Amino acid sequence: MARRPRASTRLSAANLTTLGAPCLAELLIEASVGDGNLKRRLQLELAAGAGPDLLANAIDKRLAALAASRTRVSWRKRPELLQDMETHRRLIVTRLAPADPVAALSSLIAWFDLFRGLAARVKDPRSELVAAFEGASPNLWTVAEAALRKASETIRPLADAVARNPLDYGRWVGAAGEALTPDLARRLLDALDGSVREARAARTAVRRLADRAGDLDLWLTLVTPEERGSPDFAAGVARRLLA
Repeated sequence: MARRPRASTRLSAANLTTLGAPCLAELLIEASVGDGNLKRRLQLELAAGAGPDLLANAIDKRLAALAASRTRVSWRKRPELLQDMETHRRLIVTRLAPADPVAALSSLIAWFDLFRGLAARVKDPRSELVAAFEGASPNLWTVAEAALRKASETIRPLADAVARNPLDYGRWVGAAGEALTPDLARRLLDALDGSVREARAARTAVRRLADRAGDLDLWLTLVTPEERGSPDFAAGVARRLLA
């Protein structure tokens, strides 16, 4: 007698689809009880399906709540927070940005604005929070490029963000890689107020933007006397002149 084929019980997307949408919905509702991150993820997915306006509103509401919170985050809770942050970053970049890059840039700026407050209240001995923001830096500049193609005035909120957190943006400009184009760096430099460009706290951000924009004159004004005396200084200038 031939054996009947056995249904696979291995967890995979293909196998789970055999359960049907109603069953999966019930399982997700059950799993989300007591799991705030999963519940928020499901709500975000529903908002994304309803359109970019609802998605942007849902994202911004959560980011505002995180910005307003003063609760200390222990090392035990840190992974949960990082997962929450990653979920929102991913939804901004993959779902909101293609539909509305201007709204996505606004949300992403708000996401990056969280860094200073989170750094003060999250126990992060392994610098996982720092790594999460640095790793997301290319997304910021890629979305900014897309937003500027839709509305050139969106450079203003980005310049305001640099003015608010110049030390942090010095780090994120440095972590941008090729995502920060020379044209975007130039436009951002031009949008910065003179007081910001001359502020000591903004030195690193402005210098890195100038370097990326190919503005050798501005870059040279920001080189310290100690750096000018370095054996590598002349080689660095020559490399930039030949670029």
